[in-house]
Amino acid sequence: GAYAASAREQVTALLTAAGAGDVAELTRRAHTLKGASASAAMPRMAEAAAAVERAGREGQIDPRAVESLRAAWAETRALPQLDAAAGVAPES
Repeated sequence: GAYAASAREQVTALLTAAGAGDVAELTRRAHTLKGASASAAMPRMAEAAAAVERAGREGQIDPRAVESLRAAWAETRALPQLDAAAGVAPES
């Protein structure tokens, strides 16, 4: 349950930062999401967040990496075990 809520918050903030061109916030959120995803055994999310973080550490926002993370999140949040553990209905 904790991963679902935290990841949802991190992804939302990361996408907002990307849209605003805030590289520092995007990098921080990607780093946090990478660690949480690795700890929760969500490798696709961890890898996607790592790609966003790498670009951010170079002072860039990589639109392909951000889109890959968005796609990974859409797949991850659809996993039955994710929402069952969180006690919430899947998002549509």
